[in-house]
Amino acid sequence: MDEVFLVYKDKHKFENMSKRECECPISTTRGFSGGFSLECGECLKIFESDEPVEIKLRVSRSNTDCNILVFVELENGECLEFEIPRNDIFASNEIIANTKQARKITVECKSDSLDGGTCFGSWTVFIILRGSETDRRCECPVESELFDNSSYVLNSGENQVMYQSDEPTEIFAIVNLFGNVEECLLTILVELENHKCLKFVIQASSSGSKAISLYSKNVLKITFECLASTICRGSWNNDLIYRGA
Repeated sequence: MDEVFLVYKDKHKFENMSKRECECPISTTRGFSGGFSLECGECLKIFESDEPVEIKLRVSRSNTDCNILVFVELENGECLEFEIPRNDIFASNEIIANTKQARKITVECKSDSLDGGTCFGSWTVFIILRGSETDRRCECPVESELFDNSSYVLNSGENQVMYQSDEPTEIFAIVNLFGNVEECLLTILVELENHKCLKFVIQASSSGSKAISLYSKNVLKITFECLASTICRGSWNNDLIYRGA
């Protein structure tokens, strides 16, 4: 009797599994890491995309005077929220987030008093890209990736086109703004095919560097502009993604 029941149970389980629709297979994963140094009360957008993206996020606290808040905004309007507490021991506290519909990620150095202070930390964003040659529900798989990196130096009031294409391009990129004794303000404008744009504003300070990341399949142009009265210095890496079968 037990053997008959087990055979039925295994057959039922197999039939349910065979009816289940599988997700598109993973073509590739790519990760970028950056750091942040924020005054208590200051926030920084560290990632944005013009469409929902499957990501894994890690944020680590290295040393803080205030708590760190992490917000992962989703396509459905909801938000994953984390709080990393401050402590007096120089040790890393870390949070992990995973979602298929990330649109924006922000870190904030929470201010609960007038004492001030600084939050230091680091982040890593992994992009998971899926595709299939045979399943028409899926995008084309990633065929090739071209990775490049460069540094930049912009004087006050200067702007420079860092990337441009005559057709929409799939790009995952990171921009670092180095720390500076004099505060500088860097604007990053990502122009998209649909006449929309992604925009980042990063303010450097003497406390350390800051980094942001972005992803889109529709990038036409990326422009950097130094808005403050001093030089903006930094580096940036970009990963151009090409799909095909």
